[in-house]
Amino acid sequence: MRFFSRMSATMLASVLVLACGEQQLPTAAVDTGPSLAVTTQHFIDTSPFEGSFTSNCTGELITFSGTIMSTVTIVSEPGNDNHFEVVNVLRGTATGEPSGTSYILIDTQLHNFNTPSGPAPNGTITDKAVSVLVSQGAAPNEFFSFVNRLVFTGTGELMTVVDKVRSVCR
Repeated sequence: MRFFSRMSATMLASVLVLACGEQQLPTAAVDTGPSLAVTTQHFIDTSPFEGSFTSNCTGELITFSGTIMSTVTIVSEPGNDNHFEVVNVLRGTATGEPSGTSYILIDTQLHNFNTPSGPAPNGTITDKAVSVLVSQGAAPNEFFSFVNRLVFTGTGELMTVVDKVRSVCR
């Protein structure tokens, strides 16, 4: 909005100078106010991971390990309006116990956090994940996904607005 006001004032001043031939514009520097720059930071990390869970498809304990690549992006705007995004990509192998079935694990996660701001007075947290466990034997493949979105209400409460979980065995 300030840009258009300054642009309008400049155009008006130019018209007056052209119309009144002998008058001059002031030569003093114009204060442009504080910098409204947005800053962005990126962090990338690759680390080993391991864990276990009980399969919804076989009921077996699945023990897994592999590598997780994380990318973190932080965007800071004037007035402390911040956006955080974390993307995790996990790739690894897994073993079902007691069957010994081998699996390939691929998991992608997206986590977002937005602080409250003027245009969006409620902060939000959004988590999305998709996991695929590909069987290297007779056991079925397993697909798992979830989406969860939380909103900080104007009264400071945390409210779940989306909560979807899906698990498929094939």
